[in-house]
Amino acid sequence: MQKRKIEDSAIFQSYSRIMSGESLTAVAKEMKLDRGTLRNYIKTVVEPELDETQREKFYKMINRNYRGNSTENKRKNRNGKKKINDSELIEKLASYGVTPQETEDLYEILRKNKRTQYVRDTYIYKCLEHLETLTELGFSTKEIFSIFMQRPKLFSGNASKMVEIYNIYLRKFQNQALARQKMIEDPWEDLETDKTSKKVEDGGER
Repeated sequence: MQKRKIEDSAIFQSYSRIMSGESLTAVAKEMKLDRGTLRNYIKTVVEPELDETQREKFYKMINRNYRGNSTENKRKNRNGKKKINDSELIEKLASYGVTPQETEDLYEILRKNKRTQYVRDTYIYKCLEHLETLTELGFSTKEIFSIFMQRPKLFSGNASKMVEIYNIYLRKFQNQALARQKMIEDPWEDLETDKTSKKVEDGGER
């Protein structure tokens, strides 16, 4: 895994500044990072330490900065589309073939641990993030939900982490179908891919 350009302490400090009202872009520029990199660092390092209320505030602040919707109709986001509202998010989730029961079952599992608790709109947003990323790798919706049912902690990580784990398996087996199968059968709770790499080198089994 590529080493982070800044220390964890600096990531926590940048999170505090953003939550105090500074823009993600301004903080990232000062730290000589692009906004996407800093956003991912904060989600990876800080988010697992937040409770449900803190996580909700974090996402509201990040989404406000990212989508540019701090004032209504001030500007559109980067792709020129208006902010998606909650009903549209739910419709988009349904477009992946996710049933209401699957949505509710995973939500209840995540609620059992304070580190994986989400308010419902944030939960849907995270579902879409994972679905959009993993379906591009060939995973079905049922397979994606199966992974998170087995290892809820993986849901709290960035979708990019799931891609990294998949790529590690792909390098080992040189077969996309087998890499997906191994992720479904034995999804890892540990999101640190340097440790993940060692597990693969040792045979990929616990």
